[in-house]
Amino acid sequence: MSATKRVGRCLIRDYRKRFGYTQAKLGILVGMEPNRVSDYENLRYVMKVDTALRFAEVFGCTIEDLYEWIETDASETEG
Repeated sequence: MSATKRVGRCLIRDYRKRFGYTQAKLGILVGMEPNRVSDYENLRYVMKVDTALRFAEVFGCTIEDLYEWIETDASETEG
């Protein structure tokens, strides 16, 4: 069996607070409305790669750093 990873908790809120940004300020920096930042922070939406790249550039991290990654057994994700 091989392990796969699935998206866990979004870490944007952690980064945002570490940098001292409000959702409004971060929204300006990444070019979106504050409510969309909230949507991503609360996993109401999962970001597209180009959106994640904008956040990663602001925070000086990788795209992978924006989420917790949970290892799962491949059999758990098969349909």
